[in-house]
Amino acid sequence: MTNLFEKQQSHIDSTRVIYLMAVVLLLMTAFVSCSKDGGGGGGSGNQFTMSDLYGTWDVTDIYDDYTGWINVRQYPEYQSSATFNPNGTYSGAGFFGYGNGTYTVYGNTIYTSLGISYDVIDFNPTKKTAEAIMDWDYYTIRIKIKKR
Repeated sequence: MTNLFEKQQSHIDSTRVIYLMAVVLLLMTAFVSCSKDGGGGGGSGNQFTMSDLYGTWDVTDIYDDYTGWINVRQYPEYQSSATFNPNGTYSGAGFFGYGNGTYTVYGNTIYTSLGISYDVIDFNPTKKTAEAIMDWDYYTIRIKIKKR
């Protein structure tokens, strides 16, 4: 009986080891495929470069769960913009707040020292438009933006 128990325990241990190795391999593949080159990416596969980012971007639309996309040009009180300079400085103006600070880019996310981040989920270099998830304080909102 002891021999049968030892064989079953050995089989369970080797199954756990194989499972653990598969999980580690999967995690390693996920981390290796993530980019840390300072550029970003869009959901459609279009990559934005740092030179694409530099300049002033205006919010054109805001997504609302109840009504869908809202064109902010119809509501001046919601108009907002963000300026990204080549020297790493940032300024924001409008509905989402006013302020100056700095920014960094990691992957497809832009982080500002003002506590606002933009996770770019789609970028169109030809039209100079993007869709992003804007996150600040306790709010998260989907926005569409266009470069001036």
